[in-house]
Amino acid sequence: MRCSGVEHFILEAIGRLPDMEMVINVRDYPQVPKWMEPAIPVFSFSKTSEYHDIMYPAWTFWEGGPAVWPIYPTGLGRWDLFREDLVRSAAQWPWKKKNSTAYFRGSRTSPERDPLILLSRKNPKLVDAEYTKNQAWKSMKDTLGKPAAKDVHLVDHCKYKYLFNFRGVAASFRFKHLFLCGSLVFHVGDEWLEFFYPQLKPWVHYIPVKTDLSNVQELLQFVKANDDIAQEIAER
Repeated sequence: MRCSGVEHFILEAIGRLPDMEMVINVRDYPQVPKWMEPAIPVFSFSKTSEYHDIMYPAWTFWEGGPAVWPIYPTGLGRWDLFREDLVRSAAQWPWKKKNSTAYFRGSRTSPERDPLILLSRKNPKLVDAEYTKNQAWKSMKDTLGKPAAKDVHLVDHCKYKYLFNFRGVAASFRFKHLFLCGSLVFHVGDEWLEFFYPQLKPWVHYIPVKTDLSNVQELLQFVKANDDIAQEIAER
């Protein structure tokens, strides 16, 4: 799926390009750290400030995304079609009908997600967050000692006012999907980027959360107490 998505965009643009060679990285991780000399022009979908890679729109802007069995066995599918599904779901769940519990479902691709899972276990009325399985799952140790939760379709995330976006191995594919729910997105950390992230502004398009989640309860209390501000940001 990754290569077919990249190929789709290359074939669309190739007539406008000169005769040239390029390296397009379809792995999760960037390839050109800043200490590398000479720096070589490698296109990657995600990076941090520690890398020279040139960011390009990920293959998921055509099709692909992570395969999640059994709900997305071959990936999330075509972005143009999936986007319409999310918009329809958002229309079914306008702001006033959404559940005001903060929500997250995802696998433990990074321990940065742990504090939210633990907060949910301590205060389930504030946060509903559980780990699901991924291909690396071996035991309940991989879901912090609890059975893995069932995977939940992204369209069903639109039922909730507050949705969380975390990095995974690199930047998370779900970020662009969450915005289409018309929900308020809590974006954790600012290290990992995709090409469009610099166009988004904290407190304008999303709520910024510290990587260690030390301020997450304070932020959730603020948006609950200021529902009009939360709705305004969510609907931008």
